[in-house]
Amino acid sequence: MHGKVAIVTGAGHARGIGAAIASRLSDDGVTVVTTDIQGGDEHVDVTDAEQISACVRKVIDQHGRIDILVNNAGVGVGSSQFLEQTAADFELTFGVNVRGMMQFSQAVIPTCKRRMKV
Repeated sequence: MHGKVAIVTGAGHARGIGAAIASRLSDDGVTVVTTDIQGGDEHVDVTDAEQISACVRKVIDQHGRIDILVNNAGVGVGSSQFLEQTAADFELTFGVNVRGMMQFSQAVIPTCKRRMKV
């Protein structure tokens, strides 16, 4: 894994799954860029395609490549009771947990494919 470059989303806090993943990758010799809406190496809202694109360009400009993407960002908002969920709760949850993962993957995969000549 030494020499690889990774982006880990939702890893802006000192603890949690994202931080643990980032720490393990770093221990394995990976250059890790953490992103989070509230911090990390890069402040990125995964529901915003422009912020994602800017982050990916910056990582490539700084490190020359992206080898690993860990789509860790996720939220659970609103009431845990289905009948009490609002449309806004659903939109935010879907935006972060599904659309964010899709958009980040779509931004990273082309650079990986070019390097691999796939």
